[in-house]
Amino acid sequence: MLANVSLAASGTLNIVSPSPICDIVEFSATAGSGFGTITHYKLYFSTTIGGTYTEYYTPTNPIGINSKTYATQTGYYKVYFSTSPSGAAVDFSTPVYVVVNSSPSASNAPTNILCYGNTTGAVNLTVSGGTVAYTYLWSTGATSEDISSLTSGTYSVTVTDANGCTTTSSATLTQPSAALSASKTQTNVLCFGNSTGAIDLTVTGGTTAYSYLWSNGLTTQDISSLTSGTYSVT
Repeated sequence: MLANVSLAASGTLNIVSPSPICDIVEFSATAGSGFGTITHYKLYFSTTIGGTYTEYYTPTNPIGINSKTYATQTGYYKVYFSTSPSGAAVDFSTPVYVVVNSSPSASNAPTNILCYGNTTGAVNLTVSGGTVAYTYLWSTGATSEDISSLTSGTYSVTVTDANGCTTTSSATLTQPSAALSASKTQTNVLCFGNSTGAIDLTVTGGTTAYSYLWSNGLTTQDISSLTSGTYSVT
């Protein structure tokens, strides 16, 4: 479709994408008047305005005027129009220079809450790509890269680079379904001076497995062979 390149350019290639252009640029192409029914076009690309233009993208189906196309590279673009898939160019546009910026990318490492109701959660964010420096805006309103002292829940962040390109990331922090609690069933000492007392401990909530430390130094869940007295467990 590069025939008839001596034609005067009367078509237009317009940038549809808003500024800043990040990752991909959207064009609309319109042929000049008086060329019949334009059904096909091809987009051509060059890294320099006077360089060799190579075909960048061809629509797979017939496309009418005012249709849109996309590109992802920084450089010069122009479009050639024809009235059939293999027909010679009947019109083309002057080159348009476009800077396509790369967006940053973000990943995160969450720290979950180990004890129900605590505020020990955190999100460690890692950002790469795009153009430094980055700014951050979390769903909490925080503007730091990492956030901490968090309760359970979902936290999201928008990262913006120096060109205004953005990316998002989110993390969900979990906690145990219930607070750790303990109850006991005690067996008292029936005869003075004996060591027949016992404590049967039941633990719920928190996160298994549990560990125990009694005031008498034992580390089992239940204790027995006890004399009279007060016993506590952590």
